[in-house]
Amino acid sequence: MRIKSHWFRPGTPKGATDVAGAAAFIAFRVAQNALKNMRKADYALPPGVPYFAFLAEFLAFLVLGADRIAHARGDEAWRVEFTTAMANKVGEFLADNEADLLGGDTRDAYKRRFIALVNERSGEYAAYGWTAEGPDYAFLRCLGHLV
Repeated sequence: MRIKSHWFRPGTPKGATDVAGAAAFIAFRVAQNALKNMRKADYALPPGVPYFAFLAEFLAFLVLGADRIAHARGDEAWRVEFTTAMANKVGEFLADNEADLLGGDTRDAYKRRFIALVNERSGEYAAYGWTAEGPDYAFLRCLGHLV
């Protein structure tokens, strides 16, 4: 999977919201690729509710992982702004796709459900570690259990 990793204007400073927007796009692409790999491995993820349930769980994992990385940066205000913006942007991507493919609810309702999921999962993942190398086994095991 190719991911663009360079800014168009490298000289301009990037705020937390800018970085979060880029990270949200990348997270959505990574989650779609994970879904594609799960389907290749013959896991039953038919289009519809199971498809989006997997995406939502995986995206919540990625948002919370990005939050852990932002926490290591040491600037709490930047972290809060970044994580909030990333969760909202990922929620918008997911809500747009769910509303287009499933219908039923509004985009705002789908986005609110995703944000509620991220908030719920933040409490569950809080007990597990994340180092410079990435998530510890328990963090990954929690994701596996949830999906």
